[in-house]
Amino acid sequence: MKVAIPSEKPEMGSRMSPVFGRCPYFMIVEIEAGKIVKSEAVSNPGINEPGGAGMAAAQEISKQGAIALIAGTLGPKAFAALNTLGIEIYENISGSVQENADAFLKGKLSKANPEKHGGLFKG
Repeated sequence: MKVAIPSEKPEMGSRMSPVFGRCPYFMIVEIEAGKIVKSEAVSNPGINEPGGAGMAAAQEISKQGAIALIAGTLGPKAFAALNTLGIEIYENISGSVQENADAFLKGKLSKANPEKHGGLFKG
């Protein structure tokens, strides 16, 4: 399984980016048997989009094979696009990409609720 995490720098120890659509990078974390077996930084093509950054970002993480996203802030269009693509959305905790990946592995992150957040949420 692959999980996407918005990141400020292309490394697991980086601070998680507080935004989804215009984050500089996504860390694509591959999980097998409850452990991280690989991580890869991918540049976000949505960062410089004049509009539709969240949609471009959603398409990129889907293209990378992610089936889950850990994020802090999503716009309603990005939220809808991710749901349409079948990508589960989890609210982040404060901290690094690594800390969020570890919390995900331990089942400590909550799924984002579109009704609670109206498609826009802050983790």
